[in-house]
Amino acid sequence: MNVIDRSKWKQLFDNIEETLTDVATLPRDDMADAATVRAANQAKFANATSGILARVFDPSMTNEEFWSEIVAKPLWTARGPAHGKMIETTSEYMSDFGGAWLKDGPERTAMLADENYLERGQRRQVIEAALKDAHRWLALHPDKTLIDKFIPQAERGFDEVSLRAIFNRLEATLGWGEVTTFHVMMDLGLPVVKPDRVVTLVAVRLGLIRQYDKVAVVRGTKQSSTERLPSTLPQGKITVQSLSSDMDFVWTLQGTMREIARETGRSVRDLDWLLVKLGATIDPGAGIVRSVCERAQPKCHICLANSICAFGKFNRKEAKKRAMALAA
Repeated sequence: MNVIDRSKWKQLFDNIEETLTDVATLPRDDMADAATVRAANQAKFANATSGILARVFDPSMTNEEFWSEIVAKPLWTARGPAHGKMIETTSEYMSDFGGAWLKDGPERTAMLADENYLERGQRRQVIEAALKDAHRWLALHPDKTLIDKFIPQAERGFDEVSLRAIFNRLEATLGWGEVTTFHVMMDLGLPVVKPDRVVTLVAVRLGLIRQYDKVAVVRGTKQSSTERLPSTLPQGKITVQSLSSDMDFVWTLQGTMREIARETGRSVRDLDWLLVKLGATIDPGAGIVRSVCERAQPKCHICLANSICAFGKFNRKEAKKRAMALAA
């Protein structure tokens, strides 16, 4: 199922990390103090990386801490109307848990006062229902916590069966959608990647996944087929967006990344971070001042993983063909 041989996984991600550290942090060539700026960018990247990787699952989280991870953070970072009002409303319910669950400050105050943050009933109702259900469950289980409700002890081995159960429980309760639910799980320290468009595109381009089993129900009968993926997305009906919302692909991606983590000794979160930064546009806050594998114009010529990457090999062949055509 993986076009890249297992024996090359470690080298691939070592090369990706080296690309980000040594290439993506390089400032413009005409900068007089380029060496100093590059060193500062490398320090920023190292600091951002350590902060991302420091988070691991903590089974001793309080109810407030856990609820903040699965509700407050997604609300806080979400874009669009109504979220200020929803935070205000849900914080009233959360006070019953015995503590503030969102950091107060001028940004939150301004957001709550913004008249553009109008109430959007459906999302508010989902969250309020989830909070009421949580309160009822805790009342019936006074010796338990919300982690026991969403991530039971029996499921802390974090194999695919338990991760699917946790995903289904969180999504059904909060209705965030697939990508956000995986993001929540990742922020909790669970071994999953968030299958957004950047991670999906880069994973397929690299050749981590070249095919997956797709299950469809036809006239009440489950039918399985093999979906083959090109490294040059989009192609026909297969787009980054369609793959990110295809749960057969998503769970294949999750299983592949856990295998790679075991083989390379890296955490799944580390792998997600490297894919995101390789495929993202510039991020000065993390010291990334050169884009590498961005969607529109991947720069394979500066990527140190291009000798292993499926898309990099394709690009080299195409470049050679063009050079030969010009020379003819």
